[in-house]
Amino acid sequence: IVESCEVTVSTPISGIFKDKGNVMPSPEVIISEVCRYYSVSVDDMKGQRRTAELANARQVCMYLIKKLTNLSYSQIGKELGNRDHTTIIHGGNKVEKMLSDPSFRNIIDDIVENIDAKI
Repeated sequence: IVESCEVTVSTPISGIFKDKGNVMPSPEVIISEVCRYYSVSVDDMKGQRRTAELANARQVCMYLIKKLTNLSYSQIGKELGNRDHTTIIHGGNKVEKMLSDPSFRNIIDDIVENIDAKI
């Protein structure tokens, strides 16, 4: 699997993507901000329930943790309730495809801006 690095976020966090060599947010900060944005608990985020809302929030978490940290897919899976690395790959790919939708892109930008404010 080849990761695409073409997608960048147009908010201040663009300067902290892992390939820039700067400060990275912790997975806990990313999870916390995604949970806050989607109004779900961290327990639900890491749990086994699979409502559409939770699945979407989890996939956003997967994508952002991969883009903003140096964690492997397996490590991200452990952070999100011991999910398999293939689940993390699939979730990140789904978010990548949805970024072409401007309204979804705005959601990602808002979450990233909130993460940026926390670090």
